[in-house]
Amino acid sequence: MMDYSFRDHYMPSMAAIQVRLYQLSRLLHDFLPLVYDHLDTLNIPPFVYAAPWMLTLFACHFPLHFAARVMDFILLDGINGMFKIILSLMKHFGLEILSKLDFESTTHFLKDEIPRRILDAEDQVVNEAMKTDVEQQLAMYDVEYNVLKEALPDEPMETVDELKEELSSAKNRVEELECELERQCRRVKAMETKLNRETTEKLQLAQQLRQLQQHLLEHGLAAHFSDNRLIVQPVSSVSVLLTQQSDEDTTPEGNNAVNSHN
Repeated sequence: MMDYSFRDHYMPSMAAIQVRLYQLSRLLHDFLPLVYDHLDTLNIPPFVYAAPWMLTLFACHFPLHFAARVMDFILLDGINGMFKIILSLMKHFGLEILSKLDFESTTHFLKDEIPRRILDAEDQVVNEAMKTDVEQQLAMYDVEYNVLKEALPDEPMETVDELKEELSSAKNRVEELECELERQCRRVKAMETKLNRETTEKLQLAQQLRQLQQHLLEHGLAAHFSDNRLIVQPVSSVSVLLTQQSDEDTTPEGNNAVNSHN
């Protein structure tokens, strides 16, 4: 592991992995700019999908047969072989990566679809990796990373554990928001049910009132409200009452009252 520079990947600080992820990001920027820009726009850094590939040498998600071929390639070419394989994977599936337009579908494709479909593209990926030369670029990016790190001593780069903690916190927040959304949805549903029930009751009361009025008319009676009370009288009495109210409205006093009101 020391000869192939893998031991530092598993140190508590995981500083070597940070260097490898930076190198991979720069390789994508230089070799596959369209893929790099697309992932950068969706805010998908190499850490999201490539860290498990590097830590397990593709054994965690990919078929063991492919992982064994990668191991052979790394024994032949050293740690450079790991970058060649990743770069070849991203190139082979580049068009499909570009077709994904959101964070979720893109990360799903990188984490799940590529490992599932690699057996159909295994030979092409390995052959393309063998033709790729990244040795000079990796050496340059290593120096570049260290220069940047020294230039920013007060702003240490986040470790994997810190990133995992931030991710866990974000997931917890999402779960809280989902629970709150579910509660609000239940509340809205309950209010809609109550409103529908009250509307139905009002319609039923209106229908009952019409039936009552019809029933009273059949018996020569009529109903009207006075001071929030239901008054039932013979139809003739109601007519007289309505006539009196009409006469009062047409008297000079009534007209004066109306004019004064106007």
